Amino acid sequence: MQKEVFLQYYSAVFAPNGDIMPCGRMHCMELIHACKKFGSSIKYYGNDSTGHLDIPAIKSLVAEQMPEIIFKEHYLKVFDTSGNLINSSEDAISSLLVSCNIVKPGFSTDAPKASSFDEASVKVLFKELFPNEA
Repeated sequence: MQKEVFLQYYSAVFAPNGDIMPCGRMHCMELIHACKKFGSSIKYYGNDSTGHLDIPAIKSLVAEQMPEIIFKEHYLKVFDTSGNLINSSEDAISSLLVSCNIVKPGFSTDAPKASSFDEASVKVLFKELFPNEA
């Protein structure tokens, strides 16, 4: 299965910021089947008869195959689509900084605490990864 096709199933269930949407059982069932085709068919991604998702397994698959998507989800939990800071919680920023290191090993914002991170460097990374969205 191609990444683009998988992403269509994934985005029918998850919002751009990574939150699960009220999408209905059928979309969840389709996503579980897509995970089995895109990832490992022996890994459990959820119950394909009820549509109950194993969200950590699905997010793990996406992080492994397309880490930039997980970075974007964390970015959109901290910044709005215009690049304005909307969530400065330590947890949200720490998750964003971890995902920065996943998509760009060695990434550093030279900040001693997540709450004082360098917003500009994270925004530059977002523009590098998603030039049409920045």
